[in-house]
Amino acid sequence: MKKTLIALAAISSMAAAGTVAAHDLSYNFVDANYQSFDFDNGGDADGFNLGVSGLITPNVYLFGDYSDFGDDDSDTDANILKAGAGFRSPISTRTDFVAGAAIAFVDLETPAANDDDTGFALNVGLRTLIQPQFELFGSVDYLDVDILGDSQTSLTGGGRFHITPQLDIGASYSVGDEVNTVTLGGRFNF
Repeated sequence: MKKTLIALAAISSMAAAGTVAAHDLSYNFVDANYQSFDFDNGGDADGFNLGVSGLITPNVYLFGDYSDFGDDDSDTDANILKAGAGFRSPISTRTDFVAGAAIAFVDLETPAANDDDTGFALNVGLRTLIQPQFELFGSVDYLDVDILGDSQTSLTGGGRFHITPQLDIGASYSVGDEVNTVTLGGRFNF
């Protein structure tokens, strides 16, 4: 459960970072999110995620991400730091194809031990403006870090409401092999 918690938090944050390049989709932002994890075995956990993204060319962006979360029942805490690059390609005037890759640093603290490891994360997805103020996104996300055991794959879907050109609120839901994740948050576009 602990390893799955870490894997899905990392995947969820990668999805959040890698999902927004059609005409009005922003790739220059900072965001903050609350995440809640529900495990198939009955456990749960929660935490927060902070991210940043910035275009370096019209189609390439860099992103960074930090997650901190824990499970009070098992006294497990984890921190994940990711840094990577993404590619966006418009497939219509309102829809972008996105793909990203990141290096992931994981620090896991349990009552039995403290451990850390490095791995990688990949994602592919779509972002689309269904209305000028409402965006939908979806992605397939993959995470491989040895400390987590098996690699993890998840499907993420969500939406963002653009309150102003600079401020968004959003929600997403991720389904993985052993855990489902709800993410709620806000984003400042610059």
